[in-house]
Amino acid sequence: MLRKKINFYELATRLKIALPTAYMWHTKGWLPSPHKVGGRWYFFVDEIDDWENAGCPRQETSQSDPARRDNRSATGQSLVADAESR
Repeated sequence: MLRKKINFYELATRLKIALPTAYMWHTKGWLPSPHKVGGRWYFFVDEIDDWENAGCPRQETSQSDPARRDNRSATGQSLVADAESR
């Protein structure tokens, strides 16, 4: 069975954030990992659903960075809630 996939633009639209913010969250390791399909990068919708249902936690990328170990932003909100409050 084929898994539904979305690109960065569609992810940003879904999360109600700007496209550059989606790229920034990706480079900081705060999003689920995208997958390369046919030379392009996509997110699988089921993985995004799971991430959202878990409260949009930052993905573990580095144990040495204390900000990345915390699943909340500096205000204590999830990433999406923090972005929506701006």
